[in-house]
Amino acid sequence: MRRKRFQHGSLRKIKLGRQWKWVGKWYENREPRSKVLGACAHMTEGAAWTELNRILEPLNRNAGLTRRPQDFRSYVVNVFLP
Repeated sequence: MRRKRFQHGSLRKIKLGRQWKWVGKWYENREPRSKVLGACAHMTEGAAWTELNRILEPLNRNAGLTRRPQDFRSYVVNVFLP
């Protein structure tokens, strides 16, 4: 199984209606997610990145950490047999 990676996400400026908006995109549980972060007129690009990092922080907190079984018996019972 692949190791879970740290995410940076992506930030785009798109036009919704008459206004330009910042949209953040990332993956959560192998599914793409996106969220409108705010209007470009009221939020700088740096503020939009800060907001996106705040959203991704819980996902990245445990990225790369793997739990290994205690011994061979627990591996067989909990991982191999199911």
